[in-house]
Amino acid sequence: MPVVSEPALEHGTAAAPAETYEAFYGFAHSPFSLAPDARCLYRGATHGSALDALLTLIGGRRGGAVVTGPDGIGKTTLARALVASLDRTVFAALILNPSLSRDELLRQVLLAYGVVSGEDEQAGRAAAVSHDELVQTLTHFVQALSSIGGRGVLIIDEAHNLPDESVDEVIRLSRGGTGPAPVQVILLGEEPLLASLARSPEGLLGGDGPERITIAPLSRTELEAYVSYRLMEAKSSTAVYFGPEAIDELHRVTRGVPQLANLVCDRALLISSRDRAHDVSADAVERAARALNLAAAEVVPARVRGPGPRRWRWMVPAVAVGMAVVLVAAFAANIDLQAPPLPGIPHVSAPAPAEPIPAPATVEFETLPALLPPAPPPVPAFEPHAIVPAPAAQSEPLPADGAP
Repeated sequence: MPVVSEPALEHGTAAAPAETYEAFYGFAHSPFSLAPDARCLYRGATHGSALDALLTLIGGRRGGAVVTGPDGIGKTTLARALVASLDRTVFAALILNPSLSRDELLRQVLLAYGVVSGEDEQAGRAAAVSHDELVQTLTHFVQALSSIGGRGVLIIDEAHNLPDESVDEVIRLSRGGTGPAPVQVILLGEEPLLASLARSPEGLLGGDGPERITIAPLSRTELEAYVSYRLMEAKSSTAVYFGPEAIDELHRVTRGVPQLANLVCDRALLISSRDRAHDVSADAVERAARALNLAAAEVVPARVRGPGPRRWRWMVPAVAVGMAVVLVAAFAANIDLQAPPLPGIPHVSAPAPAEPIPAPATVEFETLPALLPPAPPPVPAFEPHAIVPAPAAQSEPLPADGAP
């Protein structure tokens, strides 16, 4: 049975189903939404450990931190969860778009702290402030926080997109400049961020070696727990289940990257709801991955229902016909068809054939006399000679005159 394509899922040509899968399964909200939500952070061995390390770092005021991980690993969700987990004594500025000049970055930090209003930013009044005035305003704000027992934290996501001048400014902020209370800086980004920090002439983040935290992809066990947590957090009113084979397939196509897992799980739930199934199968996960072109990076044999791979069946008659043609042509041309040795099998040289032994001139066979008639006498060899008539029998002499 051929695999049926998913026109609505792969090409978007068909109309959307009247009932969403959230309604079919009774979810309070989409369990695998791509929007970074602090509630959806799975605090497992990977992301949970990173969050605990950052909270300990901020609580102890131990300088800055650099969190690295590949794209889609969940750094933005981690940053939002970090802000949501801080107490009221910590004023956090979360910057999600760091592709800014140093002055633009300072204005965004002041806007996040509430020092600059959105009206001032939109009206362009904040743009008229010089760089020195921006730094001085931020320094006074941090000092005011310190006087009441608070502190400022600057969290920059996608920090590998920071221009070099902005990287220098962030390092200066982390050291405090001329103020007694520096801003504690947490940078989250991909591996190029480390090279940007190393190139800066301003020295190390926070004046000392920053805390290095690396977020790795989820293992197969962590991915299974992650999927279960997202389903449980969405509060489904009906049972929905990803089986072990579905988790195996999910880990294979996503390699443990949470963002890819969200994409595939969301599409697999849509496929399963169309099939009216509450047990999400490995086939649904594979169909979802194909619809998202996630299986194109590696050649994956398609699932075949039947005794054997169908794509090779057409070759059987073709090979048979080809072999027959070769045999006929070889016999017609008197070609030696001895096949070469198979790879991996040691070749054994056959000895040269012995010289043929001539057969004897005469071969006598012993036969049973009762079964075979007696052999005829040998015929003498033919020799030319005169034919002499045999002598006539003795009889009475005929009369001389021929009378009776």
